[in-house]
Amino acid sequence: MARAKRRISAAAKARLSQAAPAALPPDRRSSIISEAAKLFARKGFDATSMRDIARAAHITVGASYWYFASKEELFSAVHATGLKAIRKAVLKAIDGVADPWARLEIAAQAHCNALLHPRGAIAVLLPPSLGPIRRRLVAQRDQYDKLFRELIEPLDIPKGVDRKVFRMQLLVSLNGTFAWYRPGGKYSPGEIAQQVVRMLRPRAGKPGKKQQARRNSINAAP
Repeated sequence: MARAKRRISAAAKARLSQAAPAALPPDRRSSIISEAAKLFARKGFDATSMRDIARAAHITVGASYWYFASKEELFSAVHATGLKAIRKAVLKAIDGVADPWARLEIAAQAHCNALLHPRGAIAVLLPPSLGPIRRRLVAQRDQYDKLFRELIEPLDIPKGVDRKVFRMQLLVSLNGTFAWYRPGGKYSPGEIAQQVVRMLRPRAGKPGKKQQARRNSINAAP
């Protein structure tokens, strides 16, 4: 028998809200998101229950429903948090880099490095069982995709190559590393990202010293 989805009623949430402020720390929501991200990344959405998450966050199941009406709502929050973290990492990495191809390569490195964090990993997962909430997740991802659309726009790619296809192929390749990458291999996530971008680049010139130093620092990131 399929497990019924649990949702807290407005009345129940109102009752919980009377006691919650005194019982729950103000940063509890972020703690729940953090623990949920780890469990979703390790076990998957379907195999992770709200009870599992509550146990990891050291709260009661009832308290978890005060913050999130359902597991789907919690996954949406984790997904949004992961995309926000990846976007922040990418923007920080490309700050001050002018060359379009260098910006894209450094952005790809930062993107792949961020995927190692459980919150980043969730940003690339869209479980089929999420149903209607998938629209919200796709909308969140589309907002992030705009960043790469802006990075790709000034590139000197060959005539006839569709920039949307270029962008989708790049992101699929970068996000796919999460499924097969294992620490301790020949290449770091940042170095894999470099390989992906260079495979798509028509002519790869030698980077300047500052650009190479920036790439090396990103590759060395944990």
